[in-house]
Amino acid sequence: MKKVIILKVILFLSLNSFAGYTTKVLETFDKVVEYTKTEVQEQGGDSLLVVFDLDRTVLETIDCLDPELEFPNGFFKFEAKVRACHGVLTSYLVPELINNLKSQGINVMALTARNDRILDATLSQLEDRLWVSEETEEEASVTFETSPLYTKRVKTVHFTQPGKKGPLNKELVIKRGVAMASGADKGLGLKAYLKRVERDTGETFDRVIFIDDDRRNIKNLENAFKNTDEFISIFHYIEHKK
Repeated sequence: MKKVIILKVILFLSLNSFAGYTTKVLETFDKVVEYTKTEVQEQGGDSLLVVFDLDRTVLETIDCLDPELEFPNGFFKFEAKVRACHGVLTSYLVPELINNLKSQGINVMALTARNDRILDATLSQLEDRLWVSEETEEEASVTFETSPLYTKRVKTVHFTQPGKKGPLNKELVIKRGVAMASGADKGLGLKAYLKRVERDTGETFDRVIFIDDDRRNIKNLENAFKNTDEFISIFHYIEHKK
């Protein structure tokens, strides 16, 4: 019996901890709000950056497309949905949390795996076609104007990540506080972004909070920021996971 308990403890730790810190698994957005507020209180707003994933973290995209339309693969259908359909908040608390952080002057940005060719459609979804719930169709807006490197023009941050045949050239494409990773490693992308911020503005951060629903992205962040538990807090938000 003791062996079984020990094995369960080891398994739990191996799934939830990495290099000296624990990724917090949060099942509701209420918990995201709670832990984020605690971090702000403990760390202070100065030199703090909060990074939000979009899909299944901030919003879900409804399907308003003609059911008879055919697409060659899943991405093209998703692209069509983003361009044409509304997004729905994962929680009514999302804009409240983001606006509260911005009102305190805290740096807030989005980092999404979405392809950069739907950057403008994504911004339109967040700012013009976002519902609090599909039932009421009450409109909301999410913006990231306190993001470092905020610009109304496109800005690109280049980085490399390992590939099967050697390093791969990747980039974040950024506009109005939303960074598009186009499926690249978010951990390496965020590290490159922070270096670019320091280079362009001289600004550095004492603490980063990263919130994402995708386990792959969580692992990439853990790998990129290993042994830096004093620098980053990773929240794995699972309420709307696939």
